[in-house]
Amino acid sequence: LRSHGSRWITHKRKALQRVIDRFGSYLLHLSTLAEDDATKPEDRARFKGYLRKWQNCSVIIGAAMYVDILHSPSLLSLSLQDSTLDIAQGINHIIKSVAQLTDCASRDPLQWPTVKVVLSRIT
Repeated sequence: LRSHGSRWITHKRKALQRVIDRFGSYLLHLSTLAEDDATKPEDRARFKGYLRKWQNCSVIIGAAMYVDILHSPSLLSLSLQDSTLDIAQGINHIIKSVAQLTDCASRDPLQWPTVKVVLSRIT
């Protein structure tokens, strides 16, 4: 039995991790687009709006929270999409995933691993 379907959880998590890793480059690029006279005025205004949102750090902190929240489900999703599926191992992965999510929910989000790293970079 093989589970077919999207690995959207893993893809979303990796994409958000790339946003975090390249955040400074994205800010610089948005800043350039927002100030470049070659950019159309309506686009420049839109880029300035994006830049303001990104500069207040809510984007990167939100991305970090999603990375931490999606950690357990992404591991579970990948394990259930193996070419061979062992039901006992699948149940074990579900139990571990629930335990990790419960632990995450019981802690202060500012203490989650990725959030802590991001906060240490921006403060």
